[in-house]
Amino acid sequence: MKLERNDLMVGGGKALSSSLSDGIGLAEKFAYAFGATGASMGWNLATGFLVFYYSDVVGLPLSVVGTVMLATRVLDAIFDPVAGIAVDHTRSRWGKARPYLLFTPIAFAVLLGLTFAVPNGGVASKTLYACATFALLGLLYSFFYVPFGALLPIMARSQSDKVTLASLRSIGIATGAIVIYAATLPLVKLFGRGNPAAGFTYVASLTGVICAAAFLIVFLFCRERNTAVPQARAETAVPGRLNWMRNPIWRMEMFLSFSMFVRLGITVSDTAYYAKAVIRNVDVVSYMLPLSAVAPLIAGMAAPIYLKRAGIRWGNVLILLFSSICYLGLPLLHGWLGGYLVVFFLANLSIGINTASLFVIFADACDLQEHRDGTRQEGVLGSTSSFAAKVGMAVGGSVLAFALSIAGYRPQNPTASSYMVDLMFWLAPAIICAGQALLMVNFRSAGEIIRMDPGLSQFAQVKVAPMGGAIRGGPVDASVKTPGDSHFRKATL
Repeated sequence: MKLERNDLMVGGGKALSSSLSDGIGLAEKFAYAFGATGASMGWNLATGFLVFYYSDVVGLPLSVVGTVMLATRVLDAIFDPVAGIAVDHTRSRWGKARPYLLFTPIAFAVLLGLTFAVPNGGVASKTLYACATFALLGLLYSFFYVPFGALLPIMARSQSDKVTLASLRSIGIATGAIVIYAATLPLVKLFGRGNPAAGFTYVASLTGVICAAAFLIVFLFCRERNTAVPQARAETAVPGRLNWMRNPIWRMEMFLSFSMFVRLGITVSDTAYYAKAVIRNVDVVSYMLPLSAVAPLIAGMAAPIYLKRAGIRWGNVLILLFSSICYLGLPLLHGWLGGYLVVFFLANLSIGINTASLFVIFADACDLQEHRDGTRQEGVLGSTSSFAAKVGMAVGGSVLAFALSIAGYRPQNPTASSYMVDLMFWLAPAIICAGQALLMVNFRSAGEIIRMDPGLSQFAQVKVAPMGGAIRGGPVDASVKTPGDSHFRKATL
């Protein structure tokens, strides 16, 4: 591992820098991206189609569906911190995160098929079945996706590699979303042969198998590198497990993740209703949802270049404000479907860059945590991000379900409540994106925080040089470069 002058050494001798390379090969990078693709397929099948499946296929009232989604998602989000603590305390020959990626996805694959196989019966029995299967599905998802999320800062220490892996993860997520959004309804028709309930069961089972195979590949090809805490720091590390709550980067990432998934919970679930009630052609879902996923795919490729030039903070402020403006313009384009789809695509393109940034912000939170108290806590920090995502998705899906219920939505006459379907599709995401932009104005990277207060670590006295020069004579010669700095180096795949 090569160490150059522009590095920040924290107690124990590790560095926060864009100039370090962890020797991550292409096979390992693309295995990590494929894991994101598999997880995305399972996640997006449930979040994108389960509300529609429960209401229009199973026949549950939307008020019941909203309650089921909110209660089970909040319950299953509680499992995330448990999974995170388990990861942080795991010590095995396979590492701390990888063991969970071997067996848990197999059980998840089985439960995904069962979730989309609600048996015939009354509303009460269907509701109980939906609650039980969806809650168990969330539990299993926690115990392989939380370890997968913790894997990024364990695999890579250099800022360049973190941005590269974050971009690949974003690309993988977008690829999975494109596949599942484009293929689900056509495959439901193909496998169901006039029986959509059977079609959804087949599609869910196939998706689960792909997800399990993807994580087997992650287990086989990805390595854990940054699991050991140096002895000097292990002896003095603060034992309190809630220290991460004072981490400002973690708090920022939590709020951003929560609000992003509230938006997704509303818009993704609303797309099927929008196609049915406003456009009056449900087949539009097969290319409208993939279009919303193609945008993050392109954004993931462009993110390293854009973030290098604009920085994490102001780069995100600009793209989020742009997305908000695009959403506000959608109702003006109702009579022009082509223009509507173009503006919708641009809004999602900008949001895709913000999504890639969140993975970098999470890794930054782990680095700051290690610098402050000697514990990285990738598992716990990653679990809280997953917690925010699940609760946000639950809130978004439930808000949509309750709003449509209040508007009097009926599957037999969806156009009667088309005004509410349309309003939820553009106004809610516009407000959320604008709020995220305001929040990002106050963002500071780990390097910036340490540079402003180099004495905050109890493990090492760090001297920070101004950009362009080094300070000699202390325990460490250091200067800082972060994704927020104009001199941040370009990350290459």
